[in-house]
Formats: sequence, C-alpha cells, structure tokens
Amino acid sequence: MKNEEALYQAKFLLKLAAKNRSEHIRKTLSSLKGTTKFKGDVFENFIAGLYKETGWTAQVTGGKNDKGVDILLYHPENPSKVEAIIQTKNLKTPLSTRDLRHEYSNFFGDNFSHSQSSSELYNCKKLILISFNGYTKDAKNFHHPHPETHQVIHQDWTDVKTLIEKYSDEQKPLKNQQRLKKPISVTFFSGIDRIKAIIAIAKENVAIIVIILVVVVFFLTDDMRNSGNKDENKDYMFLTNAMLVRLHEVKITKDRKTDCRRLRYSLETCPEQLVSKYMDKYADGNLETGLIIYFCGQGNFKKGKCGRHSKRQALYILTGN
Repeated sequence: MKNEEALYQAKFLLKLAAKNRSEHIRKTLSSLKGTTKFKGDVFENFIAGLYKETGWTAQVTGGKNDKGVDILLYHPENPSKVEAIIQTKNLKTPLSTRDLRHEYSNFFGDNFSHSQSSSELYNCKKLILISFNGYTKDAKNFHHPHPETHQVIHQDWTDVKTLIEKYSDEQKPLKNQQRLKKPISVTFFSGIDRIKAIIAIAKENVAIIVIILVVVVFFLTDDMRNSGNKDENKDYMFLTNAMLVRLHEVKITKDRKTDCRRLRYSLETCPEQLVSKYMDKYADGNLETGLIIYFCGQGNFKKGKCGRHSKRQALYILTGN
C-alpha cells in the first residue's frame, strides 16, 4: 500500500513536469509527509519517470538493502548493459561528507565487507548521485577513491530542473509533423502563366490540400454545433493556475483533510492531488468529474449521490462562474 502511494505521488509529479511546473514540484517534494523511506521512494520513482521519457530505460531497484542503487539506467542502443547507477536522496539537509563516504562504500566496496560492491554487481563504473537539497561545502570538495577508472557525478535540484524541462519538451505535441515534400511557392508570373503555375502546384499537392479542407470543414461545423454550450462540453484535462487559485479558495472539508493525512499529502497541495487521484481512478482523466468527486466524496459518488451543489462547485473551479 505504501509503495502504491509513493508511485501515485510520483505520477502526480510527472503530470506537473509535463507542464514544466518545477517550482510546484519542488514545493510538493519539500512538504511530503511520512517516513524518510516514503519520501525517498517518491523521489526515485519521479526521477526514473523523467528519464524514461527522455530516451533512457530506467529500472527502479531501491529497497532496504539496495547497496546504493535506486535506479539502473540503460541506453536504448545497448539495453543489456547498465550505463549508470543512480542514487537519489530526498533529505531535508544537504548531503554531507559522511553521507558520501557511505555511498562510495556501497559503490566501490570496502575492506570490511565480503559482499559485492554495486559497481561490481552491475559491471558499471558510473555513479550519479542526485541530492534534492544539494551538498555541504566539504562534500563538494570530497573526491572518490578511483578517479582513474570510475566516474561519479554529483547532481542537485538544478540538474533535476533541467531534466524536467526536457521531459516537458518531450510531452509537447510535435509541431509541423506533416510537412510538404516540396515548398509551395508561386513565382510572380503574369496573366495565364500565373494561373497555370497555381494549377500545377494544386495538382502536385492535391492530397494535402484535400486533407486540409476536410479538417477545416470539420472544425468549423464542430464549433457551430457546440457554440451554444462550449464551456459545458469542454473536456478539461489539467488544472490551470487560475483553477488552482479558485480550488484553494474553497475551504477544505474535514473528510478531505482525513484523506490528506491518510495519503500523506501536504495540506498545501492536497486538493489538487486528490482531484488528480479521482480523475485517474474514476473518470479516465476528466477534470470535471474529478472535481465533483472531490466535493461530494468517493462514497457518495459510487452511490450516485453527487448532487447539484457539487456540480456547481466543480463548474466554479473550471470557469470562475
């Protein structure tokens, strides 16, 4: 159950990452409630999710005796070889020299342990340490024992922010996917020559022109059909900044606070997290339904008892009316 909560939290953060809302993500990670392990699980699953959408294969392996291995990173061109071992740290304080000694001991091994080091176990000579709150001054200057054969990369929130930006770019729909094979251009002829040139271009690109006309006609007729009730039929998928402001204006109920504590959601970000959870669980991503469930409760929703009041509250969040 706890692992499911961590996975859900990470999924929520990835939704924010798709919109490049790094400050919201930072705030959520900073205010997570629960054990150190729970916070670490959320962070490592979030980082793995970012890597998976930026061209890598990322396998979460973290556990009680993970030997300093939270994520195994594979390059798609060589999927059988571990490219890097990632260790994530979601701590309230910067990583110290003592912390680094522990991580180096796991990665390189030590004289007091008979078990394999993680570097030997996975035949990997690259370690990426990602510390949410950075490193102490001494830790920044602390060098690992085998610089000639192994590589250790220290990363912090700045690097995570860059990864979020890449993730956001990958989520954006590709623009101009269907480009013309030849650029359409009309030489400035005169009289009959100009008409012939236009006809020739039209013949050469007739399929593309037909597709464009069909799409234009479809959207024009769709707008005409829905012009009278545009807001009511809109399939909302994400909470905008304006919606978030209105959502936090509405006082959170006692029942919702109970849900927040049970799921270890911070009260500062719990409303949008609960809405997102209800969207995924009951409404296949539909924001309006997620909001209705938030206001009337899961029990009432399952029984079909969500009345007009909950729907009006949901509409207010969506439209401001």
